[in-house]
Amino acid sequence: MFGDYSKNELGALIKLASYRNQFSVPEAFSSTKRELLKEEIKMFIQIFCAQDFANSDYSLLQKKRFQFATIKEWIEQLTIDEILKYLTYIIWLDKTREGFFVKSINDGTFETLLARLELLMYTYLPVKYETGASVKVISTAAEKNEKPLAK
Repeated sequence: MFGDYSKNELGALIKLASYRNQFSVPEAFSSTKRELLKEEIKMFIQIFCAQDFANSDYSLLQKKRFQFATIKEWIEQLTIDEILKYLTYIIWLDKTREGFFVKSINDGTFETLLARLELLMYTYLPVKYETGASVKVISTAAEKNEKPLAK
């Protein structure tokens, strides 16, 4: 599951997962908070693109989605590669449908995707989460029964 990722890519995946706690869009939203959210989204996309995570092969996602009763059920079984495909889909669709990224945050899809990514990272990866999403190999987090630290 993790053999295809370099140490830098794994660190970037951990950092991306940590954004789930930073993306929130309350109904009453000031223009300052909207601008801050836009900046957070830009930073997320920069990390995503810097590691070349984009994968536009959405066909499997479109077919597989309808095998589950809810989007949440579907997301809960996605692999890292499938999560990256879905994130690519959200990022690119936002380019043609402005506001789609924020809509995905508002409806909980984005948080569910990042929670799944975080779970995969800390359950199966031999790392300890630390502030700043640095990676230190120790033993599996599951063996240590540790939870990732928030950024």
